[in-house]
Amino acid sequence: MGYYTKFELHAYGAESKSSISEDREEEIAQKIIHASLKAPVRIWCDFANNDGEMCAVELSKDLKKPVGEPKVLFKASEPLWAKGKFSIKENPKCVTDGPFMYRTSDGKLLMLWSSHRTTNCYCVAVSYSDNGTLSGNWKHCEEVLVDLNGGHGMLFNDLDGKLNYTYHFPNFPSGSERAIIKSVKEIEKSPFLKLV
Repeated sequence: MGYYTKFELHAYGAESKSSISEDREEEIAQKIIHASLKAPVRIWCDFANNDGEMCAVELSKDLKKPVGEPKVLFKASEPLWAKGKFSIKENPKCVTDGPFMYRTSDGKLLMLWSSHRTTNCYCVAVSYSDNGTLSGNWKHCEEVLVDLNGGHGMLFNDLDGKLNYTYHFPNFPSGSERAIIKSVKEIEKSPFLKLV
């Protein structure tokens, strides 16, 4: 099934994961990729330096090669909540991790991602493009979505169409992670999403 969950596949008309042909999976993958960004894009975290970077590059329609040059969207140390115990000055492993893109009903382009927070735990942050496109300036919500030692999540609509967020918890100690699923609603003010 590649990188796509049964929730994503169901949302795009797949009967079951065992009944999906390779061609059908590619068609579903294209719909998922285009749903938020309107073009195939690869978004990844770069840990090559002391301050993790969130990077992106547009891909060809067949997803086989990059189109243009990669761009750094932002760095892990930029948000205000990152300025503390786990800041770049005190920890050489200030990370960007687990990006997930989401377009709100009023058109905001959000990125949910994980890093260490000043409260000595792993969190899920929300950043947003100031012009609703990937190439905009990325701003960081001061309030995080998850501040309870969990991260690496994704949003999905359940079989009733309700928005949910799944992430692993706890992040520490290693090996104790379990999946958590929480209902989510969009809100007008930052961070634009709220667990309910």
